[in-house]
Amino acid sequence: MTKKTTPTLYCSAEDVIKLTGVKLEHYGYKIKQGDSKKQQEDKQKKFDKLLKNYIKTATSMIDKYTKNSFKPSEIPDTVTLVCSLIVSNIIAYASVRREVPVRKKDDWSQDIVKVEIFPDELKEMLDDYVKKEETGKRTGSIFAITGD
Repeated sequence: MTKKTTPTLYCSAEDVIKLTGVKLEHYGYKIKQGDSKKQQEDKQKKFDKLLKNYIKTATSMIDKYTKNSFKPSEIPDTVTLVCSLIVSNIIAYASVRREVPVRKKDDWSQDIVKVEIFPDELKEMLDDYVKKEETGKRTGSIFAITGD
């Protein structure tokens, strides 16, 4: 039997919640007065799963950009912060998509809000962690032995 490994995540739901202030209610998981304990737990699980999926996406984006994969015990604070910021941008993007009304025909009075999920500023924060491509060049001398 193969052992299932848990993927390394570069930030936690707690990191994201502290940074963004996002709550269950923002995603329609509001716990109501009459909800049973099971209903409350189900709503919390759905919210946690949503945040975990966002964190997996952010982690994957960081891995792809840096061409690097960090071990759980070696995740730099900067990488954790960038992960949290990417997730906060995903949350902002989702909020904008939910809140901005659909544009009506010939109504150009509404501004479109642009949200970048992984802007250059965050990529710059990761530049120290980008693995450089190996060129395949070797250093040193090559000697040839000939019969002359």
